[in-house]
Amino acid sequence: MTRWAGPSIYCGDGWFHVRYATILRTEGIARTFPWWQESFLATRFTDFNLLYHLLLIPFTLGNELTGARIASVVFAAAAMAAFWWCLKTLAVPWPAFFSLALLAAAPEFAYRLTYTRPLVLALALTFAGTAAILTGRGRLAFVLTFLYAHTHCSFHLLPCLALLHAVHTKKKGSGIFIWSLGGAVAGSVFTPYFPNNLAFWWTANVSVLSASWRAGDLLRVGTEMLPVSTAELLAANLGVFAVSGIALYALTRVERVSDEARTLLVAASGFFVLTLLSQRFTELWAPFSVLLLGVVARDLGLPARVPLPAGAWRTAGAAAAIVVLVLGLRHTLRDNGESAALEDPPRWRAAARWMKANVPPEETIFHLGWDEFPELFFEDTTHRYLIGQDATFFWVTDPARCRLWASLARGDAADAWPPVRETFGARWAFVPRRYRSFLALIRRDPRFSWAWSDSDAIVFRVDDDGAVVSGWEVSRWRRRGEETSPAPPVGCSTAGYVDLARASDLPRGIADACAAATTTIVSDAGGAARLGITTDDDVIIRLNGAPVFERSPSRPRSLEQVLDAPATGSAEIAVPVTLRAGENRVDVDSCRAGDDFGFMLRLRPEDRP
Repeated sequence: MTRWAGPSIYCGDGWFHVRYATILRTEGIARTFPWWQESFLATRFTDFNLLYHLLLIPFTLGNELTGARIASVVFAAAAMAAFWWCLKTLAVPWPAFFSLALLAAAPEFAYRLTYTRPLVLALALTFAGTAAILTGRGRLAFVLTFLYAHTHCSFHLLPCLALLHAVHTKKKGSGIFIWSLGGAVAGSVFTPYFPNNLAFWWTANVSVLSASWRAGDLLRVGTEMLPVSTAELLAANLGVFAVSGIALYALTRVERVSDEARTLLVAASGFFVLTLLSQRFTELWAPFSVLLLGVVARDLGLPARVPLPAGAWRTAGAAAAIVVLVLGLRHTLRDNGESAALEDPPRWRAAARWMKANVPPEETIFHLGWDEFPELFFEDTTHRYLIGQDATFFWVTDPARCRLWASLARGDAADAWPPVRETFGARWAFVPRRYRSFLALIRRDPRFSWAWSDSDAIVFRVDDDGAVVSGWEVSRWRRRGEETSPAPPVGCSTAGYVDLARASDLPRGIADACAAATTTIVSDAGGAARLGITTDDDVIIRLNGAPVFERSPSRPRSLEQVLDAPATGSAEIAVPVTLRAGENRVDVDSCRAGDDFGFMLRLRPEDRP
């Protein structure tokens, strides 16, 4: 029910996995991934989710979105079946009850089971592998760990669990550790991606977490990688805390704690600590806490079946447990259904379809968020993008370029055109409207031409530079109506956009400021030309001392007005002029009238002498 309460795919990366399964079906295995231009994976690709993608292929043969829903249900059922089998194998009493208790106590875990992601299949292998390790089934542990290495990059989890169990059981557990480690090694070597997979494993397991904890704001990592407040963690996982508390109390009542309980206690405690650092580890903390409680219940000697008649105390206890279980399942079903219904519908598919139809193939699409890639990729595989799934892949490939990319998203760059067009080589830019700082930066730049938009995003064509006039000397600011200061210039701008507020040392909050800027245009032969001026301020342009253009806006324009009507925003105005051979002095006197205080001037490329 939860899976049909919201959009077809609402887990972000699910769009990527469905599309890549289709590509795998039609094009086969590849060791490159050209869709990520700013990642080492572009040329050294590793598909750690190969088994998941292969199993996903049958669900892509018809309607892919319907297949995605059905696939998530099938894989979630497989994960819960593996959890039940783990309980059954460990001789836990009432395995069905504890399986349902996991869903009742951990709605967040249950919700993540509905994702169209390899994580769900990895959980199934984790539960089955845990059963194999704790019961000493070495060959089965080898096979499961081998399969895990082709499903998810967290396959080291099973060897670590085996090592932990070996510590508790000493010599008896060393063999199972060797079997599990052998499966991990074999899975890492016998893969079409060796040795690329080794670098990917390190990045995904060490660099991603490290970057999330140390540079989360810079990389704008996914929320699942970040910690949550104590109150939020408690509210979302109250049932898991209750299960953990009961398990810890029950351990004090056990006459002899089993090796399996010791191993599960350390594992559950470790996943709890990791959950405090990144909420994504809830998906392991919750099931291992329930496993611990089930094994402790076994160690207490609870019968697999309650004898009838059970007696007043046993009957009351069983009834209370069933009531709590039903209420918990009801809460999980209702809570997850509401959460799914509130998930954002896909927002970028219309833009992707337009780009696929109108942008030449193989062009690089500039975009500001790694999380926009999956939807764009699902609809449009004919173009190249910067990054996807995680910005850490960008960071470890080239930190300097990643910082530049992040600064553009924050609107911190003085001029957006050189990074977008020259550094990242993009002729097209896809910009969701939420990036208001970046939009404010490029709306004043005529080299970014509006091409398409809807209520969620804008697509810009990134034109070649033309001859942007630079080398400006800027005077100190003055109040409107005051005479031009005879003092020497205080600022110099070589960027495309001349930021008069910054260059003239204008304090914040002064709306009636004016400033003057001066530069020189060199023309070899002189002759007729056209200057292009882009500004929302009052401005007078003088060429060699003679006025050639004057503009006095009737009212300021706001950023909202420009975004609502991008085709008629701060458009470039063509000014016909006659240049003389040699140097031509250009003076721009400007008084603030809009959101910004500044201008861009260029020789129109089609009219350049």
